[in-house]
Amino acid sequence: MRGVLVDDIGPGKTLWVGEYPAHYVRQMHLEFEAMRPGAMHFIYIANSDNLKERSYERGELPSASSVVDFSYPVGKFLRTLKKLQANALIVTGYNRRLLAATLLWSYWKRVKFCFWCDTNLLITLSG
Repeated sequence: MRGVLVDDIGPGKTLWVGEYPAHYVRQMHLEFEAMRPGAMHFIYIANSDNLKERSYERGELPSASSVVDFSYPVGKFLRTLKKLQANALIVTGYNRRLLAATLLWSYWKRVKFCFWCDTNLLITLSG
């Protein structure tokens, strides 16, 4: 995997915080990076039960990306977000503790955020 350590991301970027494998958004991220280099950093959170990549998930990640393990300490992750001074966050999902913590942190700290989730009402009501 290409990318940089989370601790080495420069300040003032828009951050995309989502799951790894990057599923169907990987190609979109590559295209966005090509159109607007340096505008966004992608942080992917890998979970032990989803590390097996399906064929459409294989391939290059954006060069401005980091992959952290699902067991990354929440406190350290939130301190990193604070240090990065992101001007905005895109948080994809809530079903992992780091994603939920990011969403709550951005609300509490009044950092602009966009919540992007493909869960629908039927899934929510059945869960």
